[in-house]
Amino acid sequence: MTDTKNRRKNRRVPTRGTIQVFSEGTFTEGTVGDISLGGLFLVVPERIPEDRPLQVQLLLHETPGPIEAEAMFRWSRDMEKGKRRGFGVEFTDIGPDAQNILTEFIASGGIEED
Repeated sequence: MTDTKNRRKNRRVPTRGTIQVFSEGTFTEGTVGDISLGGLFLVVPERIPEDRPLQVQLLLHETPGPIEAEAMFRWSRDMEKGKRRGFGVEFTDIGPDAQNILTEFIASGGIEED
């Protein structure tokens, strides 16, 4: 079995925050479980579109304001072994200001998990 953490290009840190996901007229809200410069794990009540671009707006604790980016669905996880059901998305377009906020947030180590 390949260790997923070792395949990642970017450091991933735990966080708590809210996310809004928009895609071709659909909208859902959820929470962010962890984040990196390349993408994030999100927990939302319904499945997100697998074949369409997503616009995401994040509000992370300890950041100065919302972070907006474009993203694509990459993988999903059903409830198993005490892990939350959720989705992995990859950022496909993120502006320099949002990138700077994320870089500082990740350098701080995110937040402590409960």
